[in-house]
Amino acid sequence: MSTAQSSKNQDATPALATAPDPTPWQTPRTLMRAYTPADEPLLLVLFNDGAVQRNNFPELHPAPRSATFTRELAERLVRDGSFFAVVEERATRQWLGFASMRLASARNRDAHVGVALAEEWRGKGFGGEIMRWFVGYGLKELGLHRVSLTVIGSNVGAYDLYKRIGFTEEGRIRRAMWDQGEWVDLIYMGIIDEDWDVEKGERRSS
Repeated sequence: MSTAQSSKNQDATPALATAPDPTPWQTPRTLMRAYTPADEPLLLVLFNDGAVQRNNFPELHPAPRSATFTRELAERLVRDGSFFAVVEERATRQWLGFASMRLASARNRDAHVGVALAEEWRGKGFGGEIMRWFVGYGLKELGLHRVSLTVIGSNVGAYDLYKRIGFTEEGRIRRAMWDQGEWVDLIYMGIIDEDWDVEKGERRSS
């Protein structure tokens, strides 16, 4: 091999090594991938987290959840969901939680989104990052008309986050959910395509 050829090949190697991850299912700090049975132990811990039970599955009564319950619920989310993924931190590939988008109405192009993170990853901005990605992905890539979610009234932090992202409160069922010894509202929020600038990834200015 000539010196010129050797130099050329050496120059090409770093470019291949530093090529960006081509998957579109990522945010600046997270990567979303398909669920596998190997994720079950961590998902079991997450499904037994009291905050996740209250906020992500408020229709179910709080209770210890078994491996069988976890497996069946995960399989149902994979089967019935338009999008269900395990979330990892991009830099370390550590397991953060899961994210889901379920097509609530195909005719009306409306999808319902949800994110659940392990306790040690909450309050670090990951949830908002993933939710903003979901809005852009749904409206731009899937051609949705709207992205919707529900939040219980006692989850003030999540409610304020969704408002900052650009979701609008569209209604509430008063005192609909029994949460930790009191009745709280079930709040419906949404954002529609005309509200969102898909190129900037943010709500349009009024």
